[in-house]
Amino acid sequence: MTRETERAGAKRGLMVSLALLLAVGLPVGSTEAQGVLVDEGEFRLMVRGLEVGSESFAIRRSGSGAEVRFTAQGRMVMEGPEGRVEIATTLGARGLAAEPTGYQRNVSGARVEVVSLSLRGNRLVVRISSDAGEEMREIPVPPGGLLLEETIAHQFHFLVARYLAGDTRSQAIRPETRAVSILELDERDPTTIQTRGARIAVRRLRVTEGSRVWEVWFDGRGRVMRLENAVEGFRAERVSPPS
Repeated sequence: MTRETERAGAKRGLMVSLALLLAVGLPVGSTEAQGVLVDEGEFRLMVRGLEVGSESFAIRRSGSGAEVRFTAQGRMVMEGPEGRVEIATTLGARGLAAEPTGYQRNVSGARVEVVSLSLRGNRLVVRISSDAGEEMREIPVPPGGLLLEETIAHQFHFLVARYLAGDTRSQAIRPETRAVSILELDERDPTTIQTRGARIAVRRLRVTEGSRVWEVWFDGRGRVMRLENAVEGFRAERVSPPS
């Protein structure tokens, strides 16, 4: 068997695994998908001024107080140099600090990858499967740590909520690098932004991670309206004002 045949067989096997994972649904338990709708909507994704795709999402809450649970589900569709890529994510979190209980990211299209994180004690077990092979490692979960992917706008909802609760520093668990980073939160002057059909009053939060900076615009209810990393040329803009 040639190396090219082996790679093709591995990719077919990964596609089957991905299809099964998508059919099964939530890695954190299907009951968590029920509950009160906290926010939902769509962002358009731009890189250096060019629209490259979209992100639709829904965030739900069940329970209350220390027992509250959240489920955030998203679907990103993007066009890139390698072709069309679709990304489906599901994040499970618990408690007022929205600490992660599980996460799954399924990538299909021009690139195929399955990333899953499951909580074991105070560590997240990370499993990554792609046509390049499989990898597993663990990430320690710091007290109050948030799971955050830097180009998935709806996940910043939980960081904004943490800031509104009084935090000016947070620790972010990064699935893409399998590391924990320190985030400094600093609010800027309020402003207004134009969405399709309306101008909305927003507050602006600067999120600093070492030499990297994000700007997050959010409305009076803490809903993310825009996310931007100007240095890297990435922007996610809310398509329309929330109902």
